[in-house]
Amino acid sequence: MRLSRTQINLANIVHNYNTIREQVSPARVIPVVKADAYGHGMLQTVAALEQCAGEKPLLYAVAFCEEAVELKRSFPHARVLVFEPVHKDNVKEIVDYGLIASVSTPWHIECISNAVSGSEHVNVHVKIDSGMNRLGIQAEQAVGFIKSLSENKKIHLGGIYTHFSDSDNPDGEYTRFQRERLEKVFSELDSAGIDTGIKHAANSGGIWLFKDAYFDAVRAGISLYGYYPAYQLLQEQKIKPALELISVVESIKEIEQNSPISYSRTYYTKAATRIASVPIGYADGVPRALSNKMHVLINGKAYKQVGRVTMDRILIDIGNDDVQVGDTVTLIGNNGNMCIDAWDWSRLVDTIPYEITCLLNNNKRLPKAFIQ
Repeated sequence: MRLSRTQINLANIVHNYNTIREQVSPARVIPVVKADAYGHGMLQTVAALEQCAGEKPLLYAVAFCEEAVELKRSFPHARVLVFEPVHKDNVKEIVDYGLIASVSTPWHIECISNAVSGSEHVNVHVKIDSGMNRLGIQAEQAVGFIKSLSENKKIHLGGIYTHFSDSDNPDGEYTRFQRERLEKVFSELDSAGIDTGIKHAANSGGIWLFKDAYFDAVRAGISLYGYYPAYQLLQEQKIKPALELISVVESIKEIEQNSPISYSRTYYTKAATRIASVPIGYADGVPRALSNKMHVLINGKAYKQVGRVTMDRILIDIGNDDVQVGDTVTLIGNNGNMCIDAWDWSRLVDTIPYEITCLLNNNKRLPKAFIQ
């Protein structure tokens, strides 16, 4: 195994699932495991939840059919919702693997009807666009579409959902607007006597900020992996980050005062010092934009990264401290009494923890070590 790696604490993921389940009960929790479980390992995450979660079988959600097929091959009995709308190129996999399709247009229904034979049917969830304006049928058109769909013998309506676009904003005005549009659709369908299956809308932001939007289920994405979707929620401290990014001191050089460090001479040493080389870089998912901004932890102390982050390594100013070749370097995670998390990186480069964890793990160079 490479000297640099991510460590995924599966027990923390299970803890987060149970914490969210307690938060939203009696609503159910749909673990979102797309993008290789936000970079945490989809199959390993599902295996941990299957062993420990109280409600079985769980309903999982992924972005694309390819992810769903991979999951079903390892867990044939899992129920998997695919967010990607059904189309002629993925409908065969949806039928063959018994996936739950997302539909929102008559063309989606036509694709399914043409692919299903005999007494077979496909389980679907209808995606309603309540205000994100990305995917889904417009809320004003949803009732008529769902009434028509419910009469199709090749379709089983298993659920209805929407996606909140601003649920990490405690102000809540736009989320309430979306929720009210959705509730109007639900009310009209109930009056028409149509069984809609499970209703779900709240994503990670909705879980912590909008209890009146839980409905039958919530979709736990980034919070399943230990991060609140908004920085101002960090004081909650109910969930635990599951990912650590670890490397080692690979070499140490003694450098004179006023010497340039790394590409483009963006940093000059302030005094004679020692510079440690750590074998991890932007090809592993460490953003180059963190150059001269980030810190790492060694032996329970924070040290500044200096010079450009390069493709394969970063350089750390360790001064005259007792740091040795082979010492553990924590880029994200706990070291002694100190901690760096993905929010620390996110605030430095104006992004979100979602992007950080996906960048770190959706590449072939950086191995994952799983802690049960």
